[in-house]
Amino acid sequence: QCEEGYICLQGYGDNPNYGYTSFDTFGWAFLSAFRLMTQDYWENLYQLVLRSAGPWHMLFFIVIIFLGSFYLLNLILAIVAMSYDELQKKAEEEEAAEEEALR
Repeated sequence: QCEEGYICLQGYGDNPNYGYTSFDTFGWAFLSAFRLMTQDYWENLYQLVLRSAGPWHMLFFIVIIFLGSFYLLNLILAIVAMSYDELQKKAEEEEAAEEEALR
């Protein structure tokens, strides 16, 4: 039973890519968004959504790719690089303190 104004597509066929490509549940939608953020075969996902839902959904792809892929992933890499740099400086300070103690 669908609500008024909606079209139910359940039973009209399987989801594409052996059922892996869908927005039916949070898990599958998260996997699709992760594919967009990592830009792993995202063109296929874009074409499937474009054909089934129309061109207005292109805005979703633009937001996810620019904010998710370019901004958030680079932010995570920057945090990892800064943490590594801090650990390296701390190790150098400890090594210098050990050398000073041995003198």
